[in-house]
Amino acid sequence: MPILQNRTGALLMKLEIQHTLTPAFAERRFFVHPPEPPAEILDQDPRNAVYLTKTRIFHTPFYWNHLQLANPHIAVIGITGSGKSVLCKTLITRANLIWGTSTLILDWAGEYIDWVKQTGGRVIKLGKGDYINLLDLGGMKPLNRVKQILQSLELLTDLKQYPDQIRWTQYALEAAYVQKGFKLHEHTNRKPPSLKDAETVLTRLSAKHKGYSPEKREIDGALHRIKQLTAKGNDYFAQESTIKLDDLLGKGLACVDLSGLPTEALRSLGGLTLIQFAREKMRDAGWTHEKGLKQFILLDEAWKICQDNNGEETDPIAIIREGRKYQFALIVASQNPTDISKKIFSNVGTMFAFRIKYPEYLDYLQNTLRFSNRIRNHLQDQAVGECIINQVYAQTTPYAETFALERVDAQELVKEYSLEFIEGGEKMAESLCFEKNELMQKLKTLGASQNTLNDLAAVFEKNRKHYPVTNFIIDLERGGLGRPVVTRFLKHAGIPDYTLAKIYSRADSKKAENAATVQLELKG
Repeated sequence: MPILQNRTGALLMKLEIQHTLTPAFAERRFFVHPPEPPAEILDQDPRNAVYLTKTRIFHTPFYWNHLQLANPHIAVIGITGSGKSVLCKTLITRANLIWGTSTLILDWAGEYIDWVKQTGGRVIKLGKGDYINLLDLGGMKPLNRVKQILQSLELLTDLKQYPDQIRWTQYALEAAYVQKGFKLHEHTNRKPPSLKDAETVLTRLSAKHKGYSPEKREIDGALHRIKQLTAKGNDYFAQESTIKLDDLLGKGLACVDLSGLPTEALRSLGGLTLIQFAREKMRDAGWTHEKGLKQFILLDEAWKICQDNNGEETDPIAIIREGRKYQFALIVASQNPTDISKKIFSNVGTMFAFRIKYPEYLDYLQNTLRFSNRIRNHLQDQAVGECIINQVYAQTTPYAETFALERVDAQELVKEYSLEFIEGGEKMAESLCFEKNELMQKLKTLGASQNTLNDLAAVFEKNRKHYPVTNFIIDLERGGLGRPVVTRFLKHAGIPDYTLAKIYSRADSKKAENAATVQLELKG
C-alpha cells in the first residue's frame, strides 16, 4: 500500500482497489454487519427477560424476551442428546423466577420426572395409578366436550373415514350426559358420566337391531371403538378422574407422565385431552394488563397431536393462535421439524435448532427460515448445547432474525454425562453429552434394565461423569441390549456409519482381550 505525504508532512495511506484470485476472499462483504442483532436488542433488562447464553460471534449476552417478539411460542428441534431438554428446563426455571410463570409438561417418555421432583414440582403418572375421565367437562358445556372428543378420535384413529360411526359415537356420548341429568347447552356441576355409560348406550342400540344391516354394522363399529377404551386393564380414560386441572395450571411446575400408557395412541389421547382442558382454562382466565407469562405448556416429542387434522384447527394450533393475548405460551420440542404442524412451526415467535444431521430436515428448515449456507453448516457441526435461533420480532427490523448461540448456560440442577470417543490416543468423534435423566430414560425405553442403568450411572459417577464409548457398548451388550439397538441409539445421536464401524471394531478387540485375560486367570 503506497504511503503519501501531505503539505503539512503528515503521512497518508492510499487505498488501492485490486483484483484477487481467491474466490472465498472476494466473496467477503467487509462493510456488512455480521448476522447478529446489535447488543441493545439482545442484552435485555434481566428483571424482565430470561438469560440463556451468549451469541457466537460477538459473545453478547442473549436474553429471551417475548414482549419484543410476534408471540411467546417456541419450537425446539435437534437430534437426541443435542441439548433440547436442557434448554427447556433452563427456560422454564428462569421464567418462573422472573415472571412467576407456571409450566405444565406433557412428558411422553418420562424423562422430566426426576427433574420435576428435584425442583419441588408435582408429577402425575397416567397409567400408573392416575386416570382421566374422558367425559370430564373442565368448565365446558357437554356439547362442546363431545365435539372435542370426536376431534381427538378423528385425529388419532381412522374414524373420519366412517361418517356413520362418527354419528353414532356422538349420539352415545350426548345420551350419556343426558341420562346423568345434563343439558347439552348448559354448564352443570354434576358428576359427569364416563365412556362406560356411552358403551351401555351403544350396546342397547345394537341389541335393538336384529340380524345384519348397514345400520347395525356401523353401530357395532362405534361400539367396538368405545370398548377398546373401556376394556379392563385399558380403561385409563373410562374411570373417575384422579386429576384436577386446577392443580395443573397456574400453580408452579407440574408434569404429567404419559410413558405409563401402553400405546402411542393412548399417550396422544391423554396429551390432547389435557391440552383441550388447558385451552378452555386459558379462555376462562381471560386477559390481564400484567406483563410476563402466566403459563407454559411443554410438548416434548408430541408429534401426533402437533400435526394438522386435515385442515381443521387442532387445540395446540388454537393455543398458538390465541395464547399471546391470554399470556399462555406453547413449547414444542421434537427431533424432526417435519413432524410439527406447519401452522405451528411457521407461527412460533422463537425457534431454537440444535444439531441436525439429516439433509431433508436441513432442507426443510432452510426453505422455511431462509437462512444462509453458513448457518446450515453450523446446524450440522454444532457441539452439544450450541444452537441457532430464529426470532420473529413484533416490529420489522433490519437485523438478522437467524443467528448462532454458544452453549446454553444451564441451571446447576442439570447433571450431564459424557460419552468419550477416544481410544488408543485416537479421537474418533466429538464427545456426546447427555443430561443424566434424559440418557437414562432413553436407554430404559430401548430395553435396559434398572440394574443395568444403575451400573452405568455408577461408572459415570466414578469417572467424573465420563465413559469411554467402547466400554459403554460392551456394558450395554452385557446388560442385554443387542447391537442393533445400540447402533440405533448412537446413529440417532449423530454418529456416522464409518465411525460406528471403527468403534465396534475396537469394542470387539477389547472384548477378545478381556476374554483372553479371564482364560489366563482361570488357568493360573
